[in-house]
Amino acid sequence: MKKTQNLEQQRKLYDKINKARQTLQDAGYYVWNIYHIEDVKYNYDCTDDEAMQVLEKALDNDGTANQIWESINYFASEMGLKESEI
Repeated sequence: MKKTQNLEQQRKLYDKINKARQTLQDAGYYVWNIYHIEDVKYNYDCTDDEAMQVLEKALDNDGTANQIWESINYFASEMGLKESEI
């Protein structure tokens, strides 16, 4: 019985996350590449807070932001898109 309850809780959480993703996507955000603390904890022995700190430092820094902008520019150019004059 406990396994069934746990699966139901996981299903509800999954549905809630997908609904949030859909809301963001409908507003124009790219939402299919997000990270979870488990992505860190799979490779490192750490607390949830430490894992979140790793994610924050890895994703919220100039190097990562610059790489994303370079990739956006590269693929837009590859697609033949013209730069806006804004």
